[in-house]
Amino acid sequence: MFGITTGKTATTYDPSGTISRQDMARFIHRMFVPTGMAAAGVTVVPTFTDTAHVTADGLAAIDALASHGITTGTTTTTFSPDDNVTREQMALFLYRFAQIVGAYDDATPSGITMSIASGAYNYSDIATTGFESMEAIIGLYNAGVTGETCISTTVATCGTTYRPTEDITRAEMASMLTALLNHTNARPAGVSIQTTTAVTATSEATSISCRNADFTVNQNTLVDSFHQVRTDTSATTIAASVPFVAVTNVVNTSTGGVTGTGTVGT
Repeated sequence: MFGITTGKTATTYDPSGTISRQDMARFIHRMFVPTGMAAAGVTVVPTFTDTAHVTADGLAAIDALASHGITTGTTTTTFSPDDNVTREQMALFLYRFAQIVGAYDDATPSGITMSIASGAYNYSDIATTGFESMEAIIGLYNAGVTGETCISTTVATCGTTYRPTEDITRAEMASMLTALLNHTNARPAGVSIQTTTAVTATSEATSISCRNADFTVNQNTLVDSFHQVRTDTSATTIAASVPFVAVTNVVNTSTGGVTGTGTVGT
C-alpha cells in the first residue's frame, strides 16, 4: 500500500525472519512521505564509522532518522547496521517517530498523543529496561501498537510479556508499523473513508481522504457519498442498529435503521 517493504524476494516476505538495523532504518524512512514527515530534522547527525558498506538508500535512511533523533546509534560513533533489531529498540524507534509525526487529525505535526499518565500496562518483563525504553513500550502499548504482535509461537505469553531483548520478527514489525500508521495522517492513494466508532447516535464523524499516487493530498476533489437511510426513530431500534455486518464487513441493509438520526453506513 505505501511501499514500505518490498519483501525479501519478489515472491517471499519471510515473516518469521529477523530485521537488520539498516533495513529497519529503510522501513521507517519510507514512512516519512506517506505521513508528511520532513525529509530531515534539526539534530546533528553523528559520524558513524561502521556504515561504509551500507548502500546509498540505507545511508540516506540512517542519516534521516538520526537528523530527527529517531536513532542515536549503538554508541556515539557506531550504528551497528548489520545487527538485528531487538523489540526494545523497535519500541524506541517507533516511539520517537510518534513524538514528531502528525496525528491523523493534526494539520501541524506535533506528535501522537499516547496516554502513559496512569502507567497502565500488562507486561511483567520491562522493569529492567532503561527509563526511555520503558516509557516507549508503555506509550506504544496504550496506543494499541504493541498489542498486534502476537504470533503463533508467542501467543501464550505475548499478552503479559513484551520480550524486550528478543529480536523482532518481520511479521511483528509489520504489525507494529501498521498499527502506528493508523494514528497518523497516512492514507493510501485514491479515495478512502473512515468514521468514528463507539459513539452515540447523531454524533458520527465521517472523513473522506483523496490522495495522489505519491500519497500527497488531492485537494478540492468532489466525491460522491452514498448512504442507507434509517426508517425507525425509536431509541430501541437506534441502540440495536448494527452499522456493518460482522461477517461480510459491508453496510447493513436490514430494515432496522433510523431516519433523521444518522445513517447505517456510508
